[in-house]
Parts: sequence; C-alpha cells; structure tokens
Amino acid sequence: MFWIIFTILIAVALVASIIIGGILQRLSKEDKKRAAAMPSASAEEDDYLSAQRKGGRDRLEDLANDKNLIAKVIGFGGPIGFALLWVIVTLAISFHQVPAGHVGVVYEFGGIVAQTGDGPQWVAPWRTVTNATVQVRSFAFTNNPSAVAKDVQVLGGGLDSFSIETQDVFINARLDIQVSPRDVQTLYRTVGSDYVNQLIPQRVAQAFKDVTVTYRTVDIAPNRDEIKDEVELRLDAELDQFSIDVVALLIESISFSEAFTQAI
Repeated sequence: MFWIIFTILIAVALVASIIIGGILQRLSKEDKKRAAAMPSASAEEDDYLSAQRKGGRDRLEDLANDKNLIAKVIGFGGPIGFALLWVIVTLAISFHQVPAGHVGVVYEFGGIVAQTGDGPQWVAPWRTVTNATVQVRSFAFTNNPSAVAKDVQVLGGGLDSFSIETQDVFINARLDIQVSPRDVQTLYRTVGSDYVNQLIPQRVAQAFKDVTVTYRTVDIAPNRDEIKDEVELRLDAELDQFSIDVVALLIESISFSEAFTQAI
C-alpha cells in the first residue's frame, strides 16, 4: 500500500514539474519579447533617462533568463530526480532479508500468495513479507514459570487432569514442535500467524485428560513414560494436518491433591 501511494505521489510530482517548467518557459519567452519591444533611448533623452531605460530592459532580460534556467531545472531535472527517487525507494521496498531458520510469508493486499526461503529475497514492491520461524520451538505448561528456561515460552499453567477414579492429577509438561518449512503459507492461510495459541494449549490439555482418565491414580506416576508416549502420539496425529511436527514431549512433574497424597 505504501509503495502504491508513493508511486502516485511521484507521478503527480513528475507531472507537476513538467507543467511548472512549461509555464516558466512560456513566461520567460514573454519577458524576452517585452524586453525586445521596449524602445531604445532617443537622442533627445538625457543620460539619466537613457540609463533608466537600459536598466529596465536588462532587468527584464535577466528575469527572463532566470525563469528560463529554473524552467530547465524543474522541467528536465525534476522528472529525472523523481524517477531516480522512485527507483531507489522501489528497490529498497522490494528487498527483504529473511533470517536463517525462517521462511518469508508473502502477502499481497492482505492475502497470502506465496512463501520464500531464507536469505536475501526480492519481491514485488506492492507485496509485503512476514518472517515465520521454522525452528524447533519449546512451550511449557507449568505452575512455576520462574523455573522455565529462557528459550522456553510459557504457554499455560499446569495441566489439570483426572484419573479413572476422578482424582485430580496435576502435570507440568514441556512440548517441542516444529512447522514444516514447505507448508508455512498453508498454515498461515488456514489458521493465521497466531497458530500456537489457536492450536496447541487446548489440544495438549485435552490429550492429557483423555489419557490419564484411563489410569488408576496409583498407576499414573509409575506409567508416566507410557502416558507421555500416548499423549505425544495423539498430539502428533492432530497437529499433522496443520504441518506441525511434535518433536518431543516431556512430563516434568506429576502431583496429586493433598488429600490423596496424605492418604497414601
């Protein structure tokens, strides 16, 4: 949008410079005609009047020359300057540097039309590029966010689940995912750039609930690896349709209600 508006303004300025240059050239010619039409000093005039008449003619000729010079600068130099400015700005807008580990999602008038690889990229100036990461991203679901590593994003609190006896089960977990580089534009088109918040939290919470509810409370902690594997398989199957791969799932802690803990 910026480039389109900029191009229109440059076109208007270019036309205006040509018109102004033409007007000044016409005024310059008229001044020269007026200077040429001024009568020469007669023999009867004294030196003062003769000098005044000559000075007026010279000033009119100088004014005509100045207008002619300005007309050439505006009428010729103006279009060249505006055209050069347009080329420089167009090249600058068309160039995009996509960082390593990212792809460029190309937008045209608000809609996604293509994607690029990483590195220097050239796109049409009326298009925009948004960098989308295809690196492995880590998300934590925990009630203790201060203990999370800096490279891990806290996506939600601890996961509240239930056992087969409907006992409360509290799980802190970490999920690592990666988007397929080939299908980023499809993901952005169907879900949007906020796909993590749109797809991940509710699916992770539901997957843990669906799995832990099949275990007795006393069997959950001893079978944490089996629970992790089942949840990971469920998430991988659900997220695969969005070209999101589950790289790893880690159950960091499992706890139960205080009443149950005291009872055992």
